[in-house]
Amino acid sequence: MQRINSLFIHTKSKNFEQFYNFFDSVSIFSIKQMAKANEKYFRNEIIPELVNRFENMIKNRTQYYFDISEFENLIEFYIESSNIINATIAAKYGCTQHPHSPVLKLKNAQLLLDNGHIEKALMLANDLEKIEPSEFEIYILKANCYLELEKSENAEKEFNKAIENYNSSLDEAYHDIGYIYMNYEKYSLALKYLRKAVESKPTNYAAVFDYAYINFLTENYEESIDSYNFYLKRYPLSEQAWNNLGNVYATLGNKKQAIEAFDYSISINKQFQNPYLAKAEILFSNNEFQKAINTYKELLEKDITNNSVYFLIADCYQNLEEYIEAIKYYKKSIEIDSDFADSWYSIANILYKLKKHATALKFVEKAIELDSYEAEFWFLAAQISSEIGTFQTTSRYFKKALELDPNYVDAWIAYSEYCYTKNFIDSGIQILQEAIRHNKKDSFLHYALSLFYLDSKNNKSAIYHFQIAANLNFNFQKLFFEYYPIAAKNKVFKQITKAINERLDSRHKIIA
Repeated sequence: MQRINSLFIHTKSKNFEQFYNFFDSVSIFSIKQMAKANEKYFRNEIIPELVNRFENMIKNRTQYYFDISEFENLIEFYIESSNIINATIAAKYGCTQHPHSPVLKLKNAQLLLDNGHIEKALMLANDLEKIEPSEFEIYILKANCYLELEKSENAEKEFNKAIENYNSSLDEAYHDIGYIYMNYEKYSLALKYLRKAVESKPTNYAAVFDYAYINFLTENYEESIDSYNFYLKRYPLSEQAWNNLGNVYATLGNKKQAIEAFDYSISINKQFQNPYLAKAEILFSNNEFQKAINTYKELLEKDITNNSVYFLIADCYQNLEEYIEAIKYYKKSIEIDSDFADSWYSIANILYKLKKHATALKFVEKAIELDSYEAEFWFLAAQISSEIGTFQTTSRYFKKALELDPNYVDAWIAYSEYCYTKNFIDSGIQILQEAIRHNKKDSFLHYALSLFYLDSKNNKSAIYHFQIAANLNFNFQKLFFEYYPIAAKNKVFKQITKAINERLDSRHKIIA
């Protein structure tokens, strides 16, 4: 636009009417094309030359002169390129060459904040406020500093000053502040300002979009739905808005409306992956595994290198008990990423079910090699080893699983049962005692320990743990007596069961 303005000035001094006729013949489209061409020329010709000259200066440890706008462009270029180091160097050189430039001082303060030098950034911002008290960006910067220092009240004061000095409409000021709070995950404050933005100007659709999103995060679901629908009336082809609306419906459990929203998003932009994944997840949770597979395969047509999608398809096939197809897709996932431990584990799990124990153990050991902190992997290794391995090896796998996750009740039970099958009843009892130390209120562990004590003829301890178990969860007592029918004939067990049953009946009557 600078080139057009200079042309305007030059022509006006010669013959304004001649230029006016020329300008009138130029379409809006042509003007936009000219602007794009200017921007392209600037980025492709001017910026590279500017960057090259600046970096030569640094390399040669010398001094070249750059005017203020050139330093601004250099700083912006490096920030956009995520090269904060060079942006910071450019800001420092700029402030050295132009020590009285508020613009470069502000850039420098912003970079100090980005680099974690919060106090220095705040000091510089305070100095700038004395020079340019009407510059709203200074107050925005100060507010950011205070948010980093977790001084919300100070930040609020600075935002109020920014609003007083904002050089555009009030709704934009509120929106900008709300967006900053959103980035700091201060959602209640973000909502406060975004609400003000929308109330100030309901047609600020960017603010409406963010307002809808924050309402979703703060569980104001109906408000979020209303806001997204309002936004979609103006922008019906926004795939992101349809996707977000689908997420709200999915969270509320409105699966049909969620899928409809995701389908709209997909129809608008078939390359947008999020709605495919969200839709397939709903279908999977609804046990519609084949439909989920079809959705995932649609996504694969757009991205055949996504190992997670192959894994999810395999999961669907596994739930359908189509194990050959499941293994095929798990292996495709591994072909893309050989370090994807979950796929190695999942194949091992299927092979274990198919009683191919030796091969299954190799796959789960590979999963453990890739991720040795996953208790579930060690537990599966223990289960497989219990079929083909030694007692010492199997015990080592169980112990590692329980070391990683002492609350893994299934692993405690399986370990104790394994010891029982090897006639190590005392070891089984010790394992369950240790399990209860970590999981005092798990009724199943108390029931299991009661059975072990009964088997070892320790009726007193058996009754003690049965009483605890039945009080924690009375429903499991039926399963207990199925495992150990002799206990059902024991007078003490009968008395405990009768007393708890009568107590529960009286509670039900009071509630009724």
